[in-house]
Amino acid sequence: MAVPTAELQNKADRYYFSEAMTLPPGAVYLSPLDLNKERGQIEQPLKPMIRVAIPLFSEAGERRGIVIVNYLASNLLDDLSRSSEQLEENPMLDPHLILINREGFWLRGPDPATDWEFMYERDSSFLSRYPEVFAAMRRSPQRQLQQERLATGLWTWQTLNPLDRMLEAQNPRFCPDPQQAQASSRSINSCLWIVASRVSPAQLTAITRAGYRSTLGVAAILLLTLALASLAVGNLLEERARQQRELKRLASTDTLTGLPNRRTFMTELRQATRIVRRHPHFSVGVIMLDLDHFKAVNDTYGHAAGDAVLKHVSAVIRRSLRESDTGSRLDSMEFADSSGRLGGEEFAVLLRSTSLTGVREMGERLRRALESSPVAIDDGTLTVTMSLGGSLIDAADVSGEEALMRADRALYAAKDGGRNRMATLEAGDAEPKPVSSSATD
Repeated sequence: MAVPTAELQNKADRYYFSEAMTLPPGAVYLSPLDLNKERGQIEQPLKPMIRVAIPLFSEAGERRGIVIVNYLASNLLDDLSRSSEQLEENPMLDPHLILINREGFWLRGPDPATDWEFMYERDSSFLSRYPEVFAAMRRSPQRQLQQERLATGLWTWQTLNPLDRMLEAQNPRFCPDPQQAQASSRSINSCLWIVASRVSPAQLTAITRAGYRSTLGVAAILLLTLALASLAVGNLLEERARQQRELKRLASTDTLTGLPNRRTFMTELRQATRIVRRHPHFSVGVIMLDLDHFKAVNDTYGHAAGDAVLKHVSAVIRRSLRESDTGSRLDSMEFADSSGRLGGEEFAVLLRSTSLTGVREMGERLRRALESSPVAIDDGTLTVTMSLGGSLIDAADVSGEEALMRADRALYAAKDGGRNRMATLEAGDAEPKPVSSSATD
């Protein structure tokens, strides 16, 4: 949804913006659960909010900004309230489940007046009311249901941390960057939640008078109800993980074609180069593809037809890679052939565990597949062709740019040779070598 310029707000002073801007490339920031602010004021009616953010960088590594997704957490709190209602059937139980954050402030408690007090800089907290209980909660293992009888009553709680589920969303094709994972973990660890319930001393006395077996039944009810409440929170964490995956997909994908964008492809290329430098016997091929006379397509048939061509080419690339890829494995890492749109009508492909012959065969397969599959446009069909250049990543390459530049030189040699053909250039060779000529020559 587009927001008019006059309605845009400067969020640079908000903590989640400044903290997310310090993250390295690929790391993910998750904010604590708090209330949304608009123009510096807490929004009314209250909107509990969680933010998921990733920083954006240019190809040169310059920080450009961040992408933030807001998640309205009202559903979580409503689910917690519904779980509380299950306790109301037993008149001896306090029917309230509570939710507190890692600092000990109320997010949802028995008295709505104390919820979100930290947002108003007031010190009415669970920690100040029950310091002994909060200390026991902080000592307990995460994700395990705990029950302990203290001076203030029988407490049942579970500490939840979205770390596990959120890091599952960070699943790059190559091994993950430890710096990214560590930075993401720091932000996720700030989001600890504790779901708890209490039976007061007076209620415990009444239960004891009613019989020992009833006491065990109450404890079982509390554990079951808290488990249901924790499940509701877990569903929220799963939704947050899904949102994170979607956010990373949007930031790493070309919106028109659905292929990885230039930044994502270059990241994979650098990762592949590092692998080849460590394992010189492992070959990775690079192919650059450029559509022939694409400007004429836009000028003659319009940009809608041009977009249809780009989508069609992307589908041809995906299908060709899927039909040929068997995957490969190295040092407990699994990865597959991949592709990306570098910009305009320019695409690129990475081929794992291949040879220069394999690069040539794949290039020819792509060329023939596109040439033999007309593109459907409003006025009928359109046949398009591509020129290709290929190379192998060399163990002496530093960043992957070298292999891409060799493939680019070979691509231009193919264009100079008449288009709709392929050429390759090996490291150390002076000139590209032609692979094929068009079917019409």
